[in-house]
Amino acid sequence: MKGQRSRRKPARKSSPFIFHIYIAGRTAKSERALARLKQMCNEWCPGQFEMRVIDLASRPDLAQAHEIIAIPTILRSLPAPVQRTIADLSHKQKALLGLDLLKIAELDLHSGRQSASGKKAALRDLA
Repeated sequence: MKGQRSRRKPARKSSPFIFHIYIAGRTAKSERALARLKQMCNEWCPGQFEMRVIDLASRPDLAQAHEIIAIPTILRSLPAPVQRTIADLSHKQKALLGLDLLKIAELDLHSGRQSASGKKAALRDLA
């Protein structure tokens, strides 16, 4: 049937990196973790990430369902496999390793998908 449009909605483009950050209220520690996660994502995967904040103070049932034992907990759900770290991300190298962003950045450098100029220097600085 010519001229008919599909009724399907266009596929929503999802971010290649999806992070879930579990907090319990807006505390100084949770705000630091949020700010540091955003800063790391802007540096290591700019424009390619989505952050989802889950406040366990308003949804305590999710703590057990998602196996959250401490806060703040950060999960990188995409790309697979899921990576989890528990911290306010104050130690950058440990946070990058815990979320497996350092390994992904190194792989991207070798495949040539990112500009190597600043990333290679940053990787050397972290080593």
